[in-house]
Amino acid sequence: MITGAGSKQEENTSLSFQNTCDEALAGCKTEPTCKTALAAVMQYCSPSSCRKDQCMHSLQNFYRSVDHKWSLEIAFCLCKKTKNPKDECLVAQELLHPICAQQPENNVPPTCHYLVKACSDNATCRVGLENYVQACSVDAVTKQCAGPSEACRTAMLGILGTALRSNCACKGNDYLQLHFCMGWQRILWFNPCVVASQRDFHARKMTTKPVTELTATLPSTPSRMMMPTSLPTSTSLARTTTSLPTTITTRMTTTTTTTTTTTTTTTTTTEKPISTTQPRYCVAQKPEQKSQYIAEGDGKRIYREREPDCSEVCLCRDGSLTCNTICVERLPCQTDFAFYNHAAPAYQAYRGRCLCYSGRFICMRPPPELYDLKQGVFLFLGYSELDERKLRAINQMEVQDAVTSLQDLLRLHVKPKTPCMLTLYNSSEENIILAVKLTDNSTLTKPHVDEPNPSLLMKQKEECEAPLQQISEMINSRDPIVHSHIYLSIFKTAEVDVIYPAPSSSTGLQSHKTLFLILILFIFLS
Repeated sequence: MITGAGSKQEENTSLSFQNTCDEALAGCKTEPTCKTALAAVMQYCSPSSCRKDQCMHSLQNFYRSVDHKWSLEIAFCLCKKTKNPKDECLVAQELLHPICAQQPENNVPPTCHYLVKACSDNATCRVGLENYVQACSVDAVTKQCAGPSEACRTAMLGILGTALRSNCACKGNDYLQLHFCMGWQRILWFNPCVVASQRDFHARKMTTKPVTELTATLPSTPSRMMMPTSLPTSTSLARTTTSLPTTITTRMTTTTTTTTTTTTTTTTTTEKPISTTQPRYCVAQKPEQKSQYIAEGDGKRIYREREPDCSEVCLCRDGSLTCNTICVERLPCQTDFAFYNHAAPAYQAYRGRCLCYSGRFICMRPPPELYDLKQGVFLFLGYSELDERKLRAINQMEVQDAVTSLQDLLRLHVKPKTPCMLTLYNSSEENIILAVKLTDNSTLTKPHVDEPNPSLLMKQKEECEAPLQQISEMINSRDPIVHSHIYLSIFKTAEVDVIYPAPSSSTGLQSHKTLFLILILFIFLS
């Protein structure tokens, strides 16, 4: 949840909403294009005659064809809390956000990460998913929404009516897969940034329209458009208040002459009277080690000099430092032919270089049967589930947080000339494969394509291979930037690979003909 300071009056204002779903429905029926598109939704999405495929298609067509104003009014409509099931607003909400489109086949909900995987394999769906994640995800470092509310609203429109809005569940005994599933469930259904964008939409409307004091609510199950920020035990917007924080940025500019040093502080301000403060730090002082400065809201993993298998995970929160010790056992790894000590390098066929880490081999690549690569530039990562589990108990980290931090490392430290975006391509036990794509004036090129595209691949290779190699080297050499990072430190091995498109059958045939003619010519001359 994103919170910010504000006056009591502002807080009360943020909780004042109107019933809007019935108004949105009535307004849509007065506009010809909206009315026509809505008729198809009503035809295929009725609870009594639900045809899910046609219903989903009609919803997608609705948000593509109607005016943007009506798309937003309908997608982000609200109803106040009431026990009356025949309430005019609730009836309109059920019509505009039909359960039919969200019901799983045979009433057995798929796992959430399966939905995402299926979407990633579809070129059209993948674009909507990528836009949604980039605009509506929570930044792992700042803990704020990655994109502005307007961008999140637009991205949300792009996935309505798709399989990503089907009800999904997380179950099973595989802890890693369960954890991965729950991460996607939060992004798709319990996303605080989507709630924030919805609140922002109605807050903007309130500035030009008088409102009545109401408590606007979200639906109590994932069968409607918007979702609360936590599990559906609390659905009132009054309990999910999200006001964007007022951030005051202080920049220090230092000018040095031969006689004096002058420091000038420039402060950005808002319309409200505020007081600025200097950035705060916590100091971690350990015996026989240099003091470590940790910025407010940040953390660091500090290793002990004489106990390299133990580290202090220190977090700076509210001006105070909290450190927790985690240690890993020096367990050996065993194969049919040899024992490997903890932290010893190894090699496995098809998996590349490996590292024995507390009794488990962590390799650059997953087993080959677990992935299938199309053309593209890929970053292979091996990570420690043990590290992830121990760190999660301290700072609730997830593998996705580490992937986000990796993107920040690429952007802030490596700094490629052309922005290279990392996207999750494949995830398996202790392995992740990231695909790279280029960003050009906010237009994204696909990280991988089904049809060979040599020009795209060469551009990706030229712009992004070297920066990714630098990231890979930082991980493999345990660079302090990576090794002390509370998220990135879970990565133990890395490798970059460029996958070229397979030659076409005609090209292969021509090559065989050429080799055959050369062979005949050689025999004749000899």
